[in-house]
Amino acid sequence: MTRAGKIKYNLLMIHIAKSLMKEIDDDYPSMKPCTKIILSQFAHESNWGNSKLATHFLNFAGLKWRDEIGIIPGCKRKIYSDWAGEGEYYVSCDSIESFVKAYFEFIK
Repeated sequence: MTRAGKIKYNLLMIHIAKSLMKEIDDDYPSMKPCTKIILSQFAHESNWGNSKLATHFLNFAGLKWRDEIGIIPGCKRKIYSDWAGEGEYYVSCDSIESFVKAYFEFIK
């Protein structure tokens, strides 16, 4: 990864971390010890923010669509073809904040 890529990724992860911490503080305080693990999952699942799901859908965790996610403002169902060419419905978010809310709805 280039230096510019690292800076961009670090800024993105700071934004995600702030949104994650706010959501945890507001609604999921028992998850606070898991913050580093969750951020590590986001980095791994999104290839350090470079995957198509991350760059086009703001989906850093590979979240597949569930109907209950549809109640979250800014989240939509979109078809995505994975590396094997198989199309499935995934979560597409219009902001980092809506992605974080979708993540917690997904893991409930």
